[in-house]
Amino acid sequence: MSPNLSFLENVLQEKYPLRICPLEIVLFSFGPRSQCPPLYIDDVFFTCNQSEDKVKEILDAANNFHPNIELEYKIGKCAPFLDVYVENNNGNFVSSVYHKPSTESTVLSFLYDHPRHVFRNVIQTSLNRAIRYSSTFDIFNHERRAIRLMLLYNR
Repeated sequence: MSPNLSFLENVLQEKYPLRICPLEIVLFSFGPRSQCPPLYIDDVFFTCNQSEDKVKEILDAANNFHPNIELEYKIGKCAPFLDVYVENNNGNFVSSVYHKPSTESTVLSFLYDHPRHVFRNVIQTSLNRAIRYSSTFDIFNHERRAIRLMLLYNR
């Protein structure tokens, strides 16, 4: 368990007794837990059936718990989380690969003399991300075409 999640639990338990805590946190990991080491200990994604005002109240209480800790949150039907884009589509979660707008479209120049396995790894990693993060076959095909175009336009 990450230190920040433990911190958030302590704040919630202090503010609300365990029996009447209005927030149930459901963490999502894309893949088996044994394959996902806790590399990102500062990022948390959760869903909640409470009203948006109630969730904001709880998160603001957690944010005011200590002056040196600042929590940022985004509430909505869709959110980018690390390199995954998650959307709530009428109660069904749809996920795809998230591409930050500020990133370059090229990954590794084929003009330089890199070892061959490096080029193979770029392609394999991109396809693995598409397979793991795409919740439907159509989303996977869209991402596969984007990877193909990225590699075609790569210099």
